[in-house]
Amino acid sequence: MNAIIKTLSAFFVVLLFSVSELSFAAQPTILGDWTLNYDWGCDGSYSSTTINLNSNKSFSTSEGLSGKWVLVAGMLMFQFDTLTTTYSGTRASRSVTGISSTFGSLNGCFSMSQSEPLTLSESVKQEVRNASGQ
Repeated sequence: MNAIIKTLSAFFVVLLFSVSELSFAAQPTILGDWTLNYDWGCDGSYSSTTINLNSNKSFSTSEGLSGKWVLVAGMLMFQFDTLTTTYSGTRASRSVTGISSTFGSLNGCFSMSQSEPLTLSESVKQEVRNASGQ
């Protein structure tokens, strides 16, 4: 059973990495430092780390861990190197919320917030509008 889970997990990561280029260019930047708040068991006891998302689709954390990430259609997924531990969540501007799993004994919840505000050169330039949309 574990072999099937690992195989399916690897398949979905490869599939998402292969189609990520289709929507990546249209997204505002997700690159840089984020605060990752994670809660194994979803019981309200969060721990946190800094995660840096790099342009080559790799990431590293302040805990010394690393892996690969993908952003497709507003969904962020990242998986640690040599582990099946995977996080998947919905991105809304400078935040991401979702679930995590080791595909073994641990499942959890997480949220991420961008550590530094975006600058115009880092984001997709948008027309400035007031509260009414004008």
